[in-house]
Amino acid sequence: MKYPVMFIAAALILFIVGSKADTQKTQWTLAMPYPNNPLKTASLPGEAHFHGQRGKAWLVLSCRPDALPARVTLRVERALLAGFPIEDFEGPGADGEHTPWVRVQGHTLEHGHAWTTTGAWHEQDFTWTITPTSHALHQWLHGKDDLITVVVSQAVTSKPPLTARFILPDNTHQAEQVIQPCTH
Repeated sequence: MKYPVMFIAAALILFIVGSKADTQKTQWTLAMPYPNNPLKTASLPGEAHFHGQRGKAWLVLSCRPDALPARVTLRVERALLAGFPIEDFEGPGADGEHTPWVRVQGHTLEHGHAWTTTGAWHEQDFTWTITPTSHALHQWLHGKDDLITVVVSQAVTSKPPLTARFILPDNTHQAEQVIQPCTH
Protein backbone atom coordinates (compact mmCIF):
# COMPACT_ATOMS: atom_id res chain seq x y z
CA MET A 1 0.00 0.00 0.00
CA LYS A 2 2.88 2.32 0.78
CA TYR A 3 4.43 2.15 -2.73
CA PRO A 4 1.26 2.89 -4.77
CA VAL A 5 0.59 5.97 -2.63
CA MET A 6 4.20 7.16 -3.12
CA PHE A 7 3.90 6.53 -6.88
CA ILE A 8 0.67 8.54 -7.11
CA ALA A 9 2.19 11.37 -5.05
CA ALA A 10 5.31 11.46 -7.25
CA ALA A 11 3.21 11.45 -10.43
CA LEU A 12 1.07 14.30 -9.07
CA ILE A 13 4.18 16.36 -8.21
CA LEU A 14 5.65 15.80 -11.68
CA PHE A 15 2.35 16.83 -13.28
CA ILE A 16 2.16 20.05 -11.23
CA VAL A 17 5.82 20.97 -11.90
CA GLY A 18 5.45 20.15 -15.61
CA SER A 19 2.27 22.23 -15.88
CA LYS A 20 3.94 25.23 -14.30
CA ALA A 21 6.93 24.95 -16.67
CA ASP A 22 4.60 24.89 -19.69
CA THR A 23 2.74 28.00 -18.62
CA GLN A 24 5.75 30.09 -17.61
CA LYS A 25 6.23 33.16 -19.75
CA THR A 26 9.52 33.82 -21.43
CA GLN A 27 11.27 37.18 -21.36
CA TRP A 28 13.01 39.25 -23.99
CA THR A 29 16.81 39.36 -23.70
CA LEU A 30 18.22 42.72 -24.74
CA ALA A 31 21.65 43.15 -26.30
CA MET A 32 23.94 45.48 -28.17
CA PRO A 33 25.92 42.74 -29.96
CA TYR A 34 28.72 44.94 -31.30
CA PRO A 35 30.72 47.57 -29.40
CA ASN A 36 30.49 51.11 -30.80
CA ASN A 37 27.56 50.10 -33.02
CA PRO A 38 23.97 51.35 -32.58
CA LEU A 39 22.41 47.93 -33.38
CA LYS A 40 20.10 46.74 -30.59
CA THR A 41 18.37 43.38 -30.37
CA ALA A 42 15.65 41.74 -28.32
CA SER A 43 15.67 37.91 -28.39
CA LEU A 44 12.97 35.50 -27.32
CA PRO A 45 13.61 31.74 -26.97
CA GLY A 46 11.18 29.29 -28.50
CA GLU A 47 10.89 25.87 -30.06
CA ALA A 48 11.10 24.89 -33.72
CA HIS A 49 9.58 21.82 -35.38
CA PHE A 50 10.46 20.17 -38.66
CA HIS A 51 9.65 16.73 -39.98
CA GLY A 52 8.83 15.23 -36.56
CA GLN A 53 11.85 16.74 -34.80
CA ARG A 54 12.03 19.55 -32.25
CA GLY A 55 14.85 21.98 -31.57
CA LYS A 56 15.76 25.38 -30.21
CA ALA A 57 14.71 28.57 -31.94
CA TRP A 58 15.01 32.28 -31.24
CA LEU A 59 12.93 35.21 -32.44
CA VAL A 60 15.17 38.26 -32.70
CA LEU A 61 13.89 41.81 -33.16
CA SER A 62 16.61 44.19 -34.30
CA CYS A 63 16.95 47.89 -34.93
CA ARG A 64 19.80 50.00 -36.14
CA PRO A 65 18.45 53.58 -36.33
CA ASP A 66 20.87 54.53 -39.10
CA ALA A 67 19.84 51.51 -41.23
CA LEU A 68 16.04 51.32 -41.17
CA PRO A 69 13.67 49.43 -41.00
CA ALA A 70 13.30 47.14 -37.99
CA ARG A 71 13.98 43.50 -38.79
CA VAL A 72 12.72 40.20 -37.43
CA THR A 73 14.99 37.17 -37.55
CA LEU A 74 14.11 33.55 -36.94
CA ARG A 75 17.16 31.61 -35.76
CA VAL A 76 17.02 27.79 -35.70
CA GLU A 77 19.67 25.34 -34.57
CA ARG A 78 21.48 23.37 -37.28
CA ALA A 79 20.53 19.91 -35.97
CA LEU A 80 16.88 20.53 -36.83
CA LEU A 81 17.52 21.47 -40.46
CA ALA A 82 18.49 18.11 -41.95
CA GLY A 83 16.35 17.71 -45.04
CA PHE A 84 15.18 21.33 -45.17
CA PRO A 85 16.16 23.10 -48.42
CA ILE A 86 18.43 25.79 -46.95
CA GLU A 87 19.81 26.54 -50.42
CA ASP A 88 16.43 28.11 -51.35
CA PHE A 89 17.11 30.82 -48.76
CA GLU A 90 20.87 31.16 -48.40
CA GLY A 91 22.75 34.08 -49.86
CA PRO A 92 22.06 36.87 -52.33
CA GLY A 93 19.76 35.96 -55.19
CA ALA A 94 18.26 32.93 -53.41
CA ASP A 95 14.64 32.09 -54.23
CA GLY A 96 13.55 33.22 -50.76
CA GLU A 97 14.42 36.81 -51.68
CA HIS A 98 11.82 36.72 -54.46
CA THR A 99 9.16 34.32 -53.21
CA PRO A 100 7.21 35.06 -50.00
CA TRP A 101 7.59 31.86 -47.98
CA VAL A 102 7.57 33.16 -44.38
CA ARG A 103 4.33 33.77 -42.43
CA VAL A 104 3.67 34.80 -38.84
CA GLN A 105 0.51 33.43 -37.22
CA GLY A 106 -1.25 33.59 -33.87
CA HIS A 107 -4.07 31.77 -32.09
CA THR A 108 -6.67 34.41 -32.84
CA LEU A 109 -5.19 36.10 -35.85
CA GLU A 110 -3.61 34.53 -38.89
CA HIS A 111 -1.63 37.13 -40.69
CA GLY A 112 -2.44 36.80 -44.36
CA HIS A 113 0.78 38.41 -45.45
CA ALA A 114 3.81 36.35 -46.34
CA TRP A 115 7.30 37.85 -46.52
CA THR A 116 10.32 37.29 -48.65
CA THR A 117 13.40 36.50 -46.64
CA THR A 118 17.15 36.41 -46.71
CA GLY A 119 18.91 33.50 -45.08
CA ALA A 120 22.37 32.95 -43.70
CA TRP A 121 24.34 30.77 -41.33
CA HIS A 122 25.06 32.43 -37.98
CA GLU A 123 27.51 30.40 -35.93
CA GLN A 124 25.90 26.92 -35.80
CA ASP A 125 22.36 28.13 -36.56
CA PHE A 126 20.50 29.20 -39.68
CA THR A 127 18.65 32.50 -39.77
CA TRP A 128 15.78 33.86 -41.84
CA THR A 129 15.32 37.64 -41.74
CA ILE A 130 12.15 39.50 -42.72
CA THR A 131 11.26 43.20 -42.67
CA PRO A 132 7.64 43.43 -41.53
CA THR A 133 5.76 46.71 -41.44
CA SER A 134 5.54 48.72 -38.23
CA HIS A 135 1.83 47.87 -38.17
CA ALA A 136 2.56 44.11 -38.29
CA LEU A 137 5.13 44.39 -35.49
CA HIS A 138 2.61 46.30 -33.39
CA GLN A 139 -0.06 43.59 -34.01
CA TRP A 140 2.31 40.82 -32.95
CA LEU A 141 3.46 42.57 -29.79
CA HIS A 142 0.13 44.05 -28.68
CA GLY A 143 -2.45 41.66 -30.11
CA LYS A 144 -4.54 39.17 -28.19
CA ASP A 145 -2.20 36.30 -28.91
CA ASP A 146 0.26 35.09 -26.31
CA LEU A 147 1.77 32.61 -28.75
CA ILE A 148 2.99 33.33 -32.25
CA THR A 149 4.17 30.85 -34.82
CA VAL A 150 6.62 31.57 -37.61
CA VAL A 151 6.09 29.27 -40.59
CA VAL A 152 8.78 28.83 -43.26
CA SER A 153 7.32 27.04 -46.27
CA GLN A 154 9.21 25.04 -48.86
CA ALA A 155 9.08 25.64 -52.61
CA VAL A 156 7.38 22.27 -53.06
CA THR A 157 3.99 22.83 -51.42
CA SER A 158 3.53 19.14 -50.62
CA LYS A 159 6.63 19.22 -48.39
CA PRO A 160 6.24 20.08 -44.68
CA PRO A 161 7.09 23.59 -43.47
CA LEU A 162 9.43 24.44 -40.65
CA THR A 163 7.53 26.03 -37.76
CA ALA A 164 8.76 27.86 -34.69
CA ARG A 165 6.58 28.82 -31.73
CA PHE A 166 7.20 31.61 -29.25
CA ILE A 167 5.34 32.50 -26.05
CA LEU A 168 5.12 36.29 -25.92
CA PRO A 169 5.81 37.98 -22.59
CA ASP A 170 2.99 40.01 -21.05
CA ASN A 171 5.30 43.00 -20.84
CA THR A 172 6.33 44.26 -24.28
CA HIS A 173 8.30 47.25 -22.98
CA GLN A 174 11.72 45.67 -23.66
CA ALA A 175 10.85 44.74 -27.24
CA GLU A 176 9.30 48.16 -27.86
CA GLN A 177 12.42 49.82 -26.49
CA VAL A 178 14.53 48.07 -29.14
CA ILE A 179 12.33 48.56 -32.21
CA GLN A 180 10.86 52.02 -31.46
CA PRO A 181 13.65 54.03 -33.17
CA CYS A 182 13.11 52.00 -36.36
CA THR A 183 9.31 52.13 -36.48
CA HIS A 184 8.59 55.85 -36.27
